[in-house]
Amino acid sequence: MPPAKKQQKERDPGQVQWASQQLQERTKFLEALEKRAAEATKAIGELASSGKLTASEEALALMKEMVQQLQEIRDMMQQIQREIEGIFGWIEGQNEALPIMAYDIEDLKRGKWSNYVQFQFTDTQEGPNSLGGSNRTNPDGFAMRRFRMGTTNKIDSKTAMKLSFDVSSGSTRTSAELKDAILKYDIIKSDVEVGTSVQAGQIALPLGYELERSSSEREFPERALYNRTMFAGERGRGAYLTHGLGGGTWATLGVWNALTVADPQQTALASYRNPMGTTMAMSAGLRHSSETYEVGISGFVGERPGTPASTITSWTDLNGDKIVDPGEVKNTIVPATSKADRQYIFIDGVVVGFLDPKLTLRAEAMFGKDRVPTISSSVPVSLAQSNVKGYHIIASYNLNYRNTLAFRYEFFDPGYKVNDDVTGYGLSYIHYLNPGAKLVFAHEVSKEQGFDRKNNVTTLRVQFKL
Repeated sequence: MPPAKKQQKERDPGQVQWASQQLQERTKFLEALEKRAAEATKAIGELASSGKLTASEEALALMKEMVQQLQEIRDMMQQIQREIEGIFGWIEGQNEALPIMAYDIEDLKRGKWSNYVQFQFTDTQEGPNSLGGSNRTNPDGFAMRRFRMGTTNKIDSKTAMKLSFDVSSGSTRTSAELKDAILKYDIIKSDVEVGTSVQAGQIALPLGYELERSSSEREFPERALYNRTMFAGERGRGAYLTHGLGGGTWATLGVWNALTVADPQQTALASYRNPMGTTMAMSAGLRHSSETYEVGISGFVGERPGTPASTITSWTDLNGDKIVDPGEVKNTIVPATSKADRQYIFIDGVVVGFLDPKLTLRAEAMFGKDRVPTISSSVPVSLAQSNVKGYHIIASYNLNYRNTLAFRYEFFDPGYKVNDDVTGYGLSYIHYLNPGAKLVFAHEVSKEQGFDRKNNVTTLRVQFKL
């Protein structure tokens, strides 16, 4: 480290203020000494002109004493002057170091970490549906839901990048997974109004409000079912432009790969590329925000590729003889799926202080067409395009600065068969231990596929966020 930088880092910031005070005190003292010196010089002059020095030894002794006092005053003045010059020099050194200190501060601001950890206990109470059947099992218990590590790096005043990983992914919650890899360039910087910027990379899709909203900020443990199903992973790979229109309004326009990063079809391809046989997707949106509300409308147009028919053969050695016996081989026929259009419209809004200053409402509605990508036992649940729709509304009430109650109602109709809609409602209680730590207790109930299937989930989660 350069000496100037090291010296600057070890210096107490209060020393500059202390030096200024010392300078003021010494300047006042010097002025007082100058006044005393002038008075002593005047007195010596009056005594010398009085003619008493030759006639009186006492007058001569007084003159010597006065001259000695004047010399002492001048010596003190010289000492104070040297001290003042030293303080001036020290302050001047600080001024020379200010650019170095400013560079150090700016250098520290270039990189900013933002991490959070979510640890939870989950209990899923499931049972047979109204048509019968047996209980279903789920991996309940303690789990690290998210261990998100992220950093935002400022390259210069207009250029930045954001990187984030989750290191609690996978079936055992011990794998690392890339979440965000965003390169951003401000064409016109945002200040009071939204400016103009371009973002590229792996980014949360700017559709509705929930896909872009951080998992650390939500009132409930997971996003609405329709978003998790049709836009798995929330993120796409592509680029989009944001342009401020003034008055709290801005527009977005983007181009993307056809599928989100965690879409079952994209995962099955084991490829990062846009699926073969599809064109690039497009998105567009318009949003307006004020102090008490925000509304937006956005759309997405793309394609979902079809898949060919196939047969999956599996062997289970039932008797352990390591020989293929009759009845141990199973052939699963996977039917072909047709190519589908992916066309969506999202409408969303947030109102802060709805009827009561402590009440906030959030709502989002989605409708369009697609083929549901869900796969069950290696077989797609939907083979052709269908009309899909979903919506949810969340009401959150701040009891006080530490405690919040929230209610959510959601609906999802995948549209691929009759009576396949899902409705759900939930209640959550959020307690803030401090601004960076909170406890979430949530209980959610859903009605699946029209059979009144019991599917209740209770979650107790603790979150720490830097």
